[in-house]
Amino acid sequence: MTTATRESRDDNYFIPMTDLLIGILFIFIIIIMTIMLNIDELENSNRDVIEKNVGLTRRLQSMSVINDDLRKRINELYEILTAKDTEIVNLSKDQESMKRLMTAEKERYLQNILDLQNTINKFLALSNTIKKELLHSVQERMKQLGYPTVIDEENGILRLPDNVLFQSGEFTVTESGEQVLHVLAKVLEELLPGYTWQKRKGQWECPREACLEAIYVEGHTDKKPVQRNLKGGISSNLELSSARAIMTYQSFAKHPRLRAFVNGRGESLLGVCGYGESRPVKQGDTADELSANRRIDLRFLMEAPRLTTPGLVNEMLRRWKGWPQKHCCGDVCLKTIRVFSTGSYITISVSFLSGSSRRSQTLCAFRAKYTCTLMSDAVSCP
Repeated sequence: MTTATRESRDDNYFIPMTDLLIGILFIFIIIIMTIMLNIDELENSNRDVIEKNVGLTRRLQSMSVINDDLRKRINELYEILTAKDTEIVNLSKDQESMKRLMTAEKERYLQNILDLQNTINKFLALSNTIKKELLHSVQERMKQLGYPTVIDEENGILRLPDNVLFQSGEFTVTESGEQVLHVLAKVLEELLPGYTWQKRKGQWECPREACLEAIYVEGHTDKKPVQRNLKGGISSNLELSSARAIMTYQSFAKHPRLRAFVNGRGESLLGVCGYGESRPVKQGDTADELSANRRIDLRFLMEAPRLTTPGLVNEMLRRWKGWPQKHCCGDVCLKTIRVFSTGSYITISVSFLSGSSRRSQTLCAFRAKYTCTLMSDAVSCP
């Protein structure tokens, strides 16, 4: 083989190798560039992820702070609710205890009121006894002087038949009737100082536990109609009974001492009433029954026991002493105890007042008023 032929073969061999190397280099460059591009994309993607992670981290940190605040607030609310539950339980226990206490106190107050009512009833019974004593004294004294009378203990009446004082159909007192009324007036002047208010050393005093409230001169007739053309223009039984009561009163009024007697309010004892045939003592038409209904009654009314009466005052002080200061339940205390007399009745008023605090109003809110009114010889309480 010649040298030229060998060189030609060598040249043909190196040409494909060069191309191959160039191609491999080109591919390597492309791969490098692709890797570089991917690296840039990865870096940008990583940068976005990092930024997102930073944002999420910040949000998580913020949410953690909020979560801590919420957990703290929830714990505080739970503690408050627990305390309220405990307070409600305690309030319920206190309320039951206070209810029992107030029930016991109320019962004790009411018992004291009932005891005081019984005491006052005893005074009223004593008042009736005093009235009966007066009636019997007047009757006995009149009997000693030769003028028998009739008394009605239950109604407190001294009774004078009309034929003792008046002629039939007349309202002018007869001479014999004037004598009877004169004697009766003297007996009353003699006895009434022990049963009426008297002024001693500048002060008005009642010598008994109860004194007279009034003495009413009451006129009564039977049910027969009056005759026509009676003297003075009398045309009815009511007018006739009133006229006779007035004439009897005027006979008593001739005696200054009798006219001067007064009750506890300083009012004159003597008064006048005319009832006609409306208040018969007997029902029927016989002569005796009709005669019994024609009459003049002296009705003696007693005052209710007054607070100036030493016995009643001492009894009330004994029962009520210290109550306004000593009887309380929390802020609930006895406000007032009023015992007062007006005319022929006595009123006892007991008031309770609760405090102003909400707790006291919840536990001890209690307000009551007990009023007992005594009329005549009876007691009435709600």
